[in-house]
Amino acid sequence: MFFKKKKKGIQADDKVWISKVAKFKGLYRFLEKITEAGAIVLIVHHFDNTQQEVQLMLEKLEVSHQTIEASDMVTNPTNIFVINAHNLSQLSTLPQYLAHGNQLQVIVSEHYPAYERDQEVLQQIKDYLPNAPICFFTSLDEPFMQLFGSDRIIGMMESMGMDENESIAHSMVTKAIMKAQQKVEKHALQTIYTASQQEWFDKREINH
Repeated sequence: MFFKKKKKGIQADDKVWISKVAKFKGLYRFLEKITEAGAIVLIVHHFDNTQQEVQLMLEKLEVSHQTIEASDMVTNPTNIFVINAHNLSQLSTLPQYLAHGNQLQVIVSEHYPAYERDQEVLQQIKDYLPNAPICFFTSLDEPFMQLFGSDRIIGMMESMGMDENESIAHSMVTKAIMKAQQKVEKHALQTIYTASQQEWFDKREINH
């Protein structure tokens, strides 16, 4: 008897902050550093509310960026692009030197609660941007991250004297997130549009 080998998921790094405010500060510092070095950043969002929050932050800080909408052609690249995961097909309009070069990095501004949806988005990104490294930026006060008992983790980090602006980045964290997503996924088989993580959990009546 032959068993089908389980397909390995697409790997991406994780950076986790104590709070959303700290995460946005970390995102701004990252954008400032990476764009000064001449690199280009694509920020991908799962939920509309998160995209609006990030765009508002960029506008308040007067950070030049381009939002890629469903019907946009990317003809005048800037250093920072913002896109909703539903519009990733528009990455096909990126100039070839960007899409297949080594100067573009991808930030996904949050995890989707269901593992398979995260994997679908990562696969789309890799289809269009095969050389781009991908990193998730999340915070412990987001609804999905509360599955980890994040209040306890925050308390431990504070007792250790860890600065709130520092992020956690470790393969064990990434693995724990994946397991939590797979657990949640068992209770969320139906696809429902929601504007935020909180609404996603509320509509499925999943306690987090």
